[in-house]
Amino acid sequence: MSKKLGLVLGSGGARGVAHVGFIKALEEADIKPQCISGSSAGSIVGASLAMGLTADEIMSGIKSLKVNEVLYGVPNFSRSGLFSTRGIHRKLNSFFKRKRISDLDIEFCCVATNLAKGESKTFTGRSFVVPSIVASSCIPALFEPEVIGGVQYIDGGVTLRLPIEAIRRFEPDVVVAVDVFAESGEITEYPNALSVLSRAIDIMDRNYTKAKTKEDTPDLLIAPELGNMSQYTFKELDFAFEQGYKAGTENIEKIKELIK
Repeated sequence: MSKKLGLVLGSGGARGVAHVGFIKALEEADIKPQCISGSSAGSIVGASLAMGLTADEIMSGIKSLKVNEVLYGVPNFSRSGLFSTRGIHRKLNSFFKRKRISDLDIEFCCVATNLAKGESKTFTGRSFVVPSIVASSCIPALFEPEVIGGVQYIDGGVTLRLPIEAIRRFEPDVVVAVDVFAESGEITEYPNALSVLSRAIDIMDRNYTKAKTKEDTPDLLIAPELGNMSQYTFKELDFAFEQGYKAGTENIEKIKELIK
């Protein structure tokens, strides 16, 4: 009997499509995780996998997204976010309905950030799937915080981009973590103040995550080579998928060895 495999899918916006390519490589090798944790984009991909969707079905769902479905309504600078999450809820509800996390086929959890306390929050068990993964994916300022039980939550990547510690609750024998933001090429041009701020946040986050993974090291850490791909673009989805698939195929034998 093979060992229990835990799959950790980190945050990364559009770069998170690399997770789907990685899952495709696992499918071809007939490897299925028994538990999954996700943050931000990784929470949406992870929940989809936990529900039983294939990599091709997940990719099809991502490609069917329209900007006006994600960025719902007129930008409002007086609110706590430029856009409502209503559109995201509507789209995700078409897949997950009113499922609770405990209804999924594979053990799953995702992380969000408690805005008031500045702490990471893990959703699992009886929590509803859609509000949980929306909370995990609420990019600060772009979207209004997700309110669950009277508490405001924002993107899980703010406090825990790679939720390794979250998956420990399922007691996996082997933990494989996929970090789509571990590496990025050198960037020398910053057209506006927002791009400088975004880059600064990415640098701080990358250094924090490196320190965290030293404290809680996965059995295998995989970093797809995505270069300078922006997490905010939808123009390079196929590239992200291919790089995730490449990283998966290159590490399949290592994973087989770990779980045998």
